[in-house]
Amino acid sequence: MDPLRVRFSFGEPVHLLYLDESGHSHDPSSEFFVLAGFSVFEQQTHWLEGQIDPISLRFSTANPREIEFHGSPMRSGKDEWKGVPPRTGFKPSLIY
Repeated sequence: MDPLRVRFSFGEPVHLLYLDESGHSHDPSSEFFVLAGFSVFEQQTHWLEGQIDPISLRFSTANPREIEFHGSPMRSGKDEWKGVPPRTGFKPSLIY
């Protein structure tokens, strides 16, 4: 058997993991602490980009890949989200 194949285990599925938090568990002024994450099978990233890229283009035609979808700036209209009315903001239901 090829030693490289055994060493790198190419036959195993790979998932990309994303984990993010909001709030602080040790901060008395923070009412909530939220920890969320998701896993994407590596071969689904192309499909996911195809769904997210058109949304990014709505907010930055010059640099759509530079847009960051963070809840706080989107909700408050900060940074690249300045001037974007709340109703035109990103809606998770668009990524099905």
